Amino acid sequence: MDWEHRLDVLECQIQQYEDEREQVLVASSSPEVISSVFSCQVRDALPDRSLPVSAQLEAALRLLVDRSKALKLQELKIVTLEAENSSLKASIHIESDKLRTASAELLDLQISKMNQRAQEALNSTSVGYEAFQLSKEREEEIIKIAEDTISSLRRQLVKKDETIQKYRDKIRELWLENEKQKEVFPLRLIHFLAR
Repeated sequence: MDWEHRLDVLECQIQQYEDEREQVLVASSSPEVISSVFSCQVRDALPDRSLPVSAQLEAALRLLVDRSKALKLQELKIVTLEAENSSLKASIHIESDKLRTASAELLDLQISKMNQRAQEALNSTSVGYEAFQLSKEREEEIIKIAEDTISSLRRQLVKKDETIQKYRDKIRELWLENEKQKEVFPLRLIHFLAR
């Protein structure tokens, strides 16, 4: 008698589970869900419904573990890229400082060389006026070189800023993708658990 009662209770539970599964199937095949961007992913992520419930649960757990691992890998990738971005920013800053220092030293050297030549030209009695004119031409040439160096440095800084922006955009894309996956994961879990 107890056995028959227990059998009836289990059959009622099985029927209830099958009814709930049918409701989930009907809801997941509705036009709103089908038109959803993630509906294909959700349906593909669910275990085969022809399997026994225990096998479906095991498959769902495996899927959850795999999704969790994938999310962890994405998070690690984001952290790695952020660290790489930080190190690149630091190295760009260091290299920019070195470049500025080198260009300033070069400019100082060119100016001192120009002053030395101008002084030599003025001191030389045999060279006279022509030497003075020559030193002025050299001075103008050095000023042009300095201006070219400055414009070159500005172009390099613009390129470095573009590189930094590219890394920021990549990190932002990865972060958004990770956030989308975090939003989809609970939906899949809810659909699975509702069956």
